[in-house]
Amino acid sequence: MADAKKMLKKPPPLLPVSKQPPPAAASQELVVVTVVGTTKQKLQVAKAKPAAFPGVKVACALALVGALALTAGAGVALLGSPCDLAKSSWWAPCIELTEAAGAKVIALEHDQLWMGGFQAGVALLELLIPGHRDGLGLVAIALGVANLYLGAVINNIFAAAAPGNLSIQATNILYIVVFAALYVVAFVALLFQGYDDDE
Repeated sequence: MADAKKMLKKPPPLLPVSKQPPPAAASQELVVVTVVGTTKQKLQVAKAKPAAFPGVKVACALALVGALALTAGAGVALLGSPCDLAKSSWWAPCIELTEAAGAKVIALEHDQLWMGGFQAGVALLELLIPGHRDGLGLVAIALGVANLYLGAVINNIFAAAAPGNLSIQATNILYIVVFAALYVVAFVALLFQGYDDDE
């Protein structure tokens, strides 16, 4: 009992902090637990994080659809020029133009072909290259809007040549509304482009 009291009175000798040997097994175990815990946390964060919205790709896909449609329309109009009055219909009426108006329409349709080709090229380039470039998406949409304007000018020339023809006016309105909506959706998709942390 006396020995126990002596042991209680004398504390064990303490070494300075710098001279104390670190407990090897405990520190290694702590490091392993920390690394494994961190790796699991990173994996959980990576799984929980949703993928970034590919706004530029969506915008360029819509611009490519618009370019192909407008270019095809201009190409068909050029191939069918001058039109045959016997084949005139409500959907594709044959309207006679003056020589100056006809030359202007043909020049504008050629411009539409060039514009549509450039627009399709820019949109396709963005779709094929990995990653995303906001500038290419904006250029594709801007070329599409310019191409839409050329088509509206052509339709107005035909509407002026046949003022009582309601099918021309209805087609012109439908044409502008459909393609304007397409490019507005493309621009909104471009605005909502998501970015990953590593970009």
